[in-house]
Amino acid sequence: MELKNINYKINNKVILSNITTKFENNGINLIIGPNGSGKSTLLNILYQITKQTSGELINNKEKTAYLGQYNSIFHKVNLEYFLKLNRYLKINTLKIDDYTNTIIELFSLKNFLKQSLTSLSGGERQKAILASIFLLEKEYILLDEPFSYLDISAKLQLSNILENNFKNKTIIIVTHNFNIFKNIKKTIALKNGKIFFDGYKPDNETMEKLFDIEGSNYFIGK
Repeated sequence: MELKNINYKINNKVILSNITTKFENNGINLIIGPNGSGKSTLLNILYQITKQTSGELINNKEKTAYLGQYNSIFHKVNLEYFLKLNRYLKINTLKIDDYTNTIIELFSLKNFLKQSLTSLSGGERQKAILASIFLLEKEYILLDEPFSYLDISAKLQLSNILENNFKNKTIIIVTHNFNIFKNIKKTIALKNGKIFFDGYKPDNETMEKLFDIEGSNYFIGK
């Protein structure tokens, strides 16, 4: 998955400028940066929800699954049926097959299958939504702030699941919770719509400059 000289403007306002990068296959890629830096827009371009103003996108949408930032679930179907519906898009039948059972176990959802989605806690609901994305069995997974509104325990649990169990997937995550990941392949930092850092892991000085909090020691040891 690659971007070449990607630019995006709205009403002559530059949102992304000259974005050129290539994501690493088979592992975790992070997109970080301050609010308003263009992170979600970049992810939307990768999934072709948003069309770039100019530049070239190398991607295969048929092999890509996307989870947006706002995922409110209002219907009262139970979790089991919700997962069956998502799996249907892959196997064309409403059943719990072996892979579905594997995902249910992995995300610790077995005890909640008969509960309605609206009755689940925030952490349980987010695990259910993430599980449904992996039931599609796509090669590329795009996640926009998948850990929002979760406590630190739930964030760590979900990050460990993603890092340790889907090493054959290329997972690209927009996140403010970059410190919870241990085994990342690549980090792209955006600032003011431009690439500020493109590499494995930015050091403390780079992080402080990225977020304009130099001298705070916030990132020491991270």
